[in-house]
Amino acid sequence: MSNSVTQSKIFFVALTLGVAALIALSVPFRGAEPQVSVEQYNLLVNKADALEKQVVNLSRLLADSSKAESALLSAVLDAVRSKGVSVDTNGNFCTKEKAALTSSDRPYADWLEFRAKQFETSATKFPQVTDKVTTHKYHYAYGFMVQHLRDRPIKMLEIGLGCGMSYGPGGSIPVWKDFFGDQLTLHMIEFDGTCAEPFRPKVDKLFIGDQSNREFLRKVVQEGGGLYDFITDDGGHTMSQQITTFQELWAALKPGGVFVIEDLQTSYWPGYGGGYRKAGTTIEYIKQQIDTFYIETPKSDYKPEDQFFWEIHSMHCWHELCAFVKKWK
Repeated sequence: MSNSVTQSKIFFVALTLGVAALIALSVPFRGAEPQVSVEQYNLLVNKADALEKQVVNLSRLLADSSKAESALLSAVLDAVRSKGVSVDTNGNFCTKEKAALTSSDRPYADWLEFRAKQFETSATKFPQVTDKVTTHKYHYAYGFMVQHLRDRPIKMLEIGLGCGMSYGPGGSIPVWKDFFGDQLTLHMIEFDGTCAEPFRPKVDKLFIGDQSNREFLRKVVQEGGGLYDFITDDGGHTMSQQITTFQELWAALKPGGVFVIEDLQTSYWPGYGGGYRKAGTTIEYIKQQIDTFYIETPKSDYKPEDQFFWEIHSMHCWHELCAFVKKWK
């Protein structure tokens, strides 16, 4: 093969690999990958031109080598890896953290830790740290259950602004915005109007009222427009509040949406109407869903307390929290 043909072929390979490298280095990782910070992103963009020049120079220097293509490939991949990106044997780009999971001796545990860390990172970068990632460690649940909603247009409703909490109200607002991205539409419900009003400009809609009041919740659905991708109840935690909220807002959840009830430990606290195996607690209410999963058809003699239980695709429970996914077909 002539030098000119070889050089042209090498240059084409170099250009192709260079473009792939630039794309891999320039795109901030979100969703299933760890997020690259703004500083890292800007650094990578600034180095893009230099990397392109390196690739072109390599193609020229290696033009007379019989192993030019493999040497060039190796050089480009080394340059990519040096910026914190791994490439598998098939040429697929992935992060070092993701690559590490493939060789882990406890892949499921490491995968959960990996997802939880992404939510924890969003929750701890602000001075006011929500108890979702301190006392309760809900980052394991949220990292697992709502990761797929990141960086896409979604609509979310949270019950409870945190009024009366030791860390102060409004702690979760910046967390949701950072974790989900700027396409998030965020609605909030809070009982304490005096505490909540200063936060109205920080959310898309703020509703003031009692979550155990069915008429109020129906007004929220009407004015909020329903069709929520994600609803989380971190409100008053009494039995009537949790159960009523679930019953009234389930219809406002999109097919495929996720509904979370936090602080389920109150089902065992008498001050909240709870008690071990006590009828009427939120936990005893939720236990009916286990029966619903294993009854073959709604035509059987079994009747759950609420017929919408047949609409639940799956239930996922962690310490003090359960999440419900709505059927999408």
